[in-house]
Amino acid sequence: MRPKKSAEKFLEFSVPRLSDTVSMTDWIKYPRYDRGIRFCGEDGGWQRLTYAELATDSRGRAAALRAAGVGPDDVVPIVMPTGPDLVTAFYGTLLAGARPVVLPLPWALSGRTPYSAYLADLAAFCPPRFAVAWPEYADAVTEAAAACGWDITVLGPECDAQPDGAVEAHCNGLIQFTSGSRGLPRALLVSDQALRAQLLLLSSALPDTGWCGVSWLPLYHDMGLIGNLLLPVAKQWEHALMRPEQFVLNPGAWLTEYGRSPYPIMTMPNFGFERVHKHLDRMNLEGLDFSHVRTVITGAERVDSAVLARFTSLLEPYGFDRTTVAPAYGMAETVLAVTCGTPDATPARLIRIPEGARSIGRRMPNDGERRLSGTPVDEPWLWHTSCGPALRGVRIDIVDQEDRPLDDGSLGEIRVTSPALATDYLAGNVGGTARLAGDVLYTGDAGFLHEGELYVVGRLADTLRLDHGTVFMEDIELGLAGRLGIGPRRVLAAGGDEGEPALLVLTTFDPAPHLHQIQEAVGLFTGGEVALHVLWVGRGGIPMTTSGKPQRATAWNLYRKGELHHKAACSPGE
Repeated sequence: MRPKKSAEKFLEFSVPRLSDTVSMTDWIKYPRYDRGIRFCGEDGGWQRLTYAELATDSRGRAAALRAAGVGPDDVVPIVMPTGPDLVTAFYGTLLAGARPVVLPLPWALSGRTPYSAYLADLAAFCPPRFAVAWPEYADAVTEAAAACGWDITVLGPECDAQPDGAVEAHCNGLIQFTSGSRGLPRALLVSDQALRAQLLLLSSALPDTGWCGVSWLPLYHDMGLIGNLLLPVAKQWEHALMRPEQFVLNPGAWLTEYGRSPYPIMTMPNFGFERVHKHLDRMNLEGLDFSHVRTVITGAERVDSAVLARFTSLLEPYGFDRTTVAPAYGMAETVLAVTCGTPDATPARLIRIPEGARSIGRRMPNDGERRLSGTPVDEPWLWHTSCGPALRGVRIDIVDQEDRPLDDGSLGEIRVTSPALATDYLAGNVGGTARLAGDVLYTGDAGFLHEGELYVVGRLADTLRLDHGTVFMEDIELGLAGRLGIGPRRVLAAGGDEGEPALLVLTTFDPAPHLHQIQEAVGLFTGGEVALHVLWVGRGGIPMTTSGKPQRATAWNLYRKGELHHKAACSPGE
């Protein structure tokens, strides 16, 4: 482990100090009775608990954990669906001085012992002695611990202990996992200093009306946990939480809450807006008012401006303002956010970049600029959406392979300097592309700066390096999806080497009728320099992370081993 960072000194001069109550557990000392969190229940109804009630339950949970033997050196996995039990277990663990780590539910994972990889990663820091889980998930946790070679005590959500009145003054931080887009998720140690720094960064960028938003994002990922639990709870904003599956089944319920209540902040990845848009034609929006929405944050994947255009155009007759859309960039290693578009009178900027291979270290070709509007751009896969400027107190540099800063507009690796970085990977940086070095993170992502705003192109590890340049898999996927008129999650591209460069394309649909289009679109990037393999894997056959990101390296490795299940191979010449 590297030594702790001196975030306080950095914060003093770089980030506006808003309030000493922006911390993990101070709200429990002074909870509000007039504000709270609404939780969507199994039946779709809502249960509201005030912060005073949540504070009492969290203190009771802390007392129960201490009584069971949980102490400051413990790491406590939490396996529960989004709801009051998870929230109070999380804060109860913090109050007990231990480090909580929220894990996905078993159905979101695969394998006979789905938690083995998670627990093995945690064991590099501290083998968990306790976990908190709903009874139906307890066996999966116990079996995983046994597979790793130790016993674990799984505590249930019930709490008979009375609050003991003690509120732990010192928070030891938490552990969160990366998404696992390049393989297995990796555990990150996040200090209390880094958490507080991130909350201050977010607080300086978001409106403070006393209300937050309605979030369905999973709490085992940074956007859900940090941005949609820790921040609103620390600020004691009026907030609402749904489970991810509730949103997927009924996105209209999510949208209706914004139309009926003054929630000012929307947060979700691009595919969420697409899902809402697909269901809007089934909804009656009359009587709903979206004029309260002041910031719409979208991130976690490359932003599709056409999706945002369709979403905003349908809501604008009901008070929605497209200038509130604020694309953002961040990752688990940065705790959450690095950049965020600034909602003002100017919509987000788009830059058109022609198709083809890219040249690291050289300026990106700029074929024109425009602003986000209610009309989708032609050939949306060619347009890159600005992720906004760096948050105040954060620095972004674009660097070449020798770590030399590049000029404005040049393509290179995104390097971040921030007071809000994870301390380290618990099990070391094995198989990862991002690299932590003090207060600096080498993200493993490629992008460029234009007039102070960041544009993300793709993962450097998800590329093919050819004689004429570097081909990004994201470019190929978006180009194929746009030309074929399908959603981007219905196709995956992965590159590798078989003695010669090769490109693997997976589809959830029968690609045979479209093989010529696929070959032609791929050729625009590769110039015919690669062997093309096209596999029809069917629905659910594309490897994805628990947050819905494509696992391109996993797909390639399975293909090379002959372990990628598919319905048909439709490669040219076969």
